[in-house]
Amino acid sequence: MSEPDLPEVQADVQLIEGVSDFLEPLFGGVELTYHEIKSHVVHIDTHRFEETEGPGFYTFVTTGMASKPMNVPANVSDADKYRYAELVMHLPLSWPMDWEELSKSENMWPISALMSFAGLPHRGETFVWIGHTMEIGKQPNTKMSAALICPTYVIPEEFQVVQIENRDPIPLLTVVFIYPEELEFCKVSGSEAFFKRLRESGLTPIDFYVLDKNRKNICA
Repeated sequence: MSEPDLPEVQADVQLIEGVSDFLEPLFGGVELTYHEIKSHVVHIDTHRFEETEGPGFYTFVTTGMASKPMNVPANVSDADKYRYAELVMHLPLSWPMDWEELSKSENMWPISALMSFAGLPHRGETFVWIGHTMEIGKQPNTKMSAALICPTYVIPEEFQVVQIENRDPIPLLTVVFIYPEELEFCKVSGSEAFFKRLRESGLTPIDFYVLDKNRKNICA
């Protein structure tokens, strides 16, 4: 059957409630949920949590990616460790959150890219992990055109792996948006070399992990 002929997949309620309950002590609860319009393999939702204290930013967490195990190749060492994950993204408090503004393409693209990345392993019968990239194309208000999976850093360590009763642990992986030159560097030199360059770039974790569509390009 072609994708439009496939039956709709319902949201994994246990997973949604489990992720929300696990992160509630950190964020205080979900502010809003963005639902995938059509779901034929897994149903991806994106939950916006309350802004953090201090410098302040919004945190988005997907659910649905971990509703099925990812197809990790047999030649990957300790393959079982990589079968489940959900994705995290951080947006600045200056990012428009009123729906009339957020729904415009120049503001919605990070959320759309996050949901697309979360569905990728199941649409492509593969897996995504730290160091993996996805091209997202030209965006209206930035020169960034790709996304990179990074270790989760901004969230405290005790909240980086979601624990839900009767389910496998679910690591949280962070999506960061990168420039074409940074993507090319990752392809040629590898993600470890990129992370080393990042550490030497002078950027703070907040500078890199919280989306700044005009941030310094470390591979320019």
